[in-house]
Amino acid sequence: VVEWFLKHPNSGLLKRAVAVEGVHTKWLENHRVLIETLVADKRGEPGRADLGLGDAEARVRLRFHSADAPAGLTDIEIPLSNLCELQEPQVILMVENLDSFLALPTWPGVTIAWGAGYRAVDIVRAPYFSSGRLLYWGDLDLDGFKILDAVRSHVPHTESVLMNPETVSRW
Repeated sequence: VVEWFLKHPNSGLLKRAVAVEGVHTKWLENHRVLIETLVADKRGEPGRADLGLGDAEARVRLRFHSADAPAGLTDIEIPLSNLCELQEPQVILMVENLDSFLALPTWPGVTIAWGAGYRAVDIVRAPYFSSGRLLYWGDLDLDGFKILDAVRSHVPHTESVLMNPETVSRW
């Protein structure tokens, strides 16, 4: 495996696409730190080497009211780079949790986005989320408020939903 990475220093492959005969793809996942250390040693570098692997493009899952659904699709998951192909929404309601995302009804003119916890911070960097009104509804716990703060650091006009002192006190 070390020899493979020395011969292919910038393959750009996803970790499960590395084809080393006799090595299961999950093996690399479980032994990545060891391989990074050994490759760095062979290259005469300190610490851990960059294996030159690629990362899957970040994706976002969206739900639409049937009146706004692109190509009639009311629930889609797409790479962030494809968001530019969609009509920019009037309002986006981003929720932290999948259960909330799936349970909410849809409304005309409102796109519901699953923030997937802390992934929300990467998702809202896409221009699609900065032009219109962005509402964020997360858990009433430390992580929920940290995510809200991080989202606002990229989209300052983000409005929180049910994340105010009254809601915290009541529930």
